[in-house]
Amino acid sequence: MKYLHKNGYFGFTGVEILINNRGKFLIDVNLKTSDSTYLLLLAPHVAAFLDFPVSIVVDILPTSIAQLLEEIDKLNCEEEGRVVVLSGDEWCGDKPMKACVVVYAKDAQTAFLLHGRLLNSCGTMICNGVCDENKNTNGTVLLNKT
Repeated sequence: MKYLHKNGYFGFTGVEILINNRGKFLIDVNLKTSDSTYLLLLAPHVAAFLDFPVSIVVDILPTSIAQLLEEIDKLNCEEEGRVVVLSGDEWCGDKPMKACVVVYAKDAQTAFLLHGRLLNSCGTMICNGVCDENKNTNGTVLLNKT
């Protein structure tokens, strides 16, 4: 970021970092907003309003838009957390290209459980990011590209 600023860039930057047992690896720097940008802007407000401080943003390839919305509705009727659709793209009709959703919960274990249920029922994950308002007061998002 210092390099970009030093060379005159001022604006949104999306950074994707792979974190695994071998370390942290910079994957991509996007000089634009990304799905994680919206999570950073929304997560603190949703955490305060709904009392769900942990969130996972996920880009998925849903098997169908109808199935995705049905599963989100089921998850949102439970007390464990909430799922919010940030964006969605379609080729035509009901053939989905990509959807970006955020899973909110009280703790990381529950967030990952709901995240897994959503993926198992209706889609394939492209990438995800995690924000924990309890532990990362600056709203740090860690992106794990798969």
